[in-house]
Amino acid sequence: MTTKTKIITKKAATKKLVENRLTDLNTQVAASKNFQTANANIEAHPPQITLEYPNLENYYNSFNIIQTAIDLPVDDALSKGFEVISDELDAADIQQAMDVFHESIGLDNIGKLAKYSRLYGGAGLILLDGNQDLTTAPVITPESNLSCLVVDRWRINTKQIGLGDTITKDLTLEYNSTFKTFWLHVFNDVSRECSFDRLTPFKNKNTLDRTSWLYLRGWGASIVEQILEVLNRHIKARNVIYEILDEAKISVLNIEGYREQLITSDGTAQMAKLAQLTNQIKDYSSLMMLDGKDKFDQKQLNFAGLAEMLREIRLDMAAALRMPMSKLYGEQQAGWATKQHENDNYNSYIRSAIQNPLKPVIKQVMIACFQKAGLSVPTWFDIKFPQLAEINEQEEEVIKQSAYTRLSDLYAKDVLDDEEFKSELSKANILQLD
Repeated sequence: MTTKTKIITKKAATKKLVENRLTDLNTQVAASKNFQTANANIEAHPPQITLEYPNLENYYNSFNIIQTAIDLPVDDALSKGFEVISDELDAADIQQAMDVFHESIGLDNIGKLAKYSRLYGGAGLILLDGNQDLTTAPVITPESNLSCLVVDRWRINTKQIGLGDTITKDLTLEYNSTFKTFWLHVFNDVSRECSFDRLTPFKNKNTLDRTSWLYLRGWGASIVEQILEVLNRHIKARNVIYEILDEAKISVLNIEGYREQLITSDGTAQMAKLAQLTNQIKDYSSLMMLDGKDKFDQKQLNFAGLAEMLREIRLDMAAALRMPMSKLYGEQQAGWATKQHENDNYNSYIRSAIQNPLKPVIKQVMIACFQKAGLSVPTWFDIKFPQLAEINEQEEEVIKQSAYTRLSDLYAKDVLDDEEFKSELSKANILQLD
């Protein structure tokens, strides 16, 4: 082997050794920093997240965006209450039944039912009449102690849950006429057998996939299903941005003889220790102590497009939830002519997704309220929710004036008598009568 070949071979070996030492140095420095990014990422979209009860509960408690998506539309839908409309009952009878509703049931329980349904895919409202035997149908009389219990779908089962059993999809409610009773999971290993006549189930929207519907056992799907993929991107992008901003400033330390020190393992360890101590002192006291021949420099990295990326992700989240940006993030979404148009679209979603599905549940509860109030249950009555749109005083006055003109015209034509005219004025909040 010639001398030139030996020199080239020695240089290649030295280069490879330096590269190995650089790897060792990087490993030691990284280990000394003990830098760990909080892994808040949700797993990639699993099949049927609706069936993962503990994860849904954890997501609701951990992510504020999920709490907002579940709670805010329900709170807005019930913020103005509801009205009972019936031609067979006068205003006093309806008010008496409404007083029973607020005293025995309450809007809070109706809201809880809707929120459980949106989070878990389904829930149930169980009527109680003071009878300890829950296996019989409820008998509501003026003397009954009317109340209700709202539970999520996982506490309603067709089998008794004993000690050590887990709530799985095999135990969830099946809509089968052969079951006359169901088991209400109270806590731990305690269950109560209840009659299906006491249960008013409320399901979130169904999935179109037949296989998924069978897995859900007749219940609906959680709204987390429709936002999980967007939420993944949101959290991952946020974590990446935090890491980028954390590493935006790069410290450069020029040490004399650095390359020669990496040739030996002892030198590599000394360089790692030097980097550790220098970085610790800098972070703790903002003070740099260097040898006279060493140099320190800090470079700032600039990144563009991060704000636009996050805005697009927020837009995807709002689109998946069918909620305006102003409700989710407090900023108006571009593309709407006015904020009113944005709110009109949101109100339309609330009516179709929450208010209309809740009407049968409220009607079932109101039947019990009529019975508790000692009234005959009307053969027809309906539930009406007030307009969600906020109007100013001038607009409200125009609406009242229009209603008064229309009612006065009917009264003048003898279509309405005195009592009916007064009643309609009272319903329109034009004239308050005792």
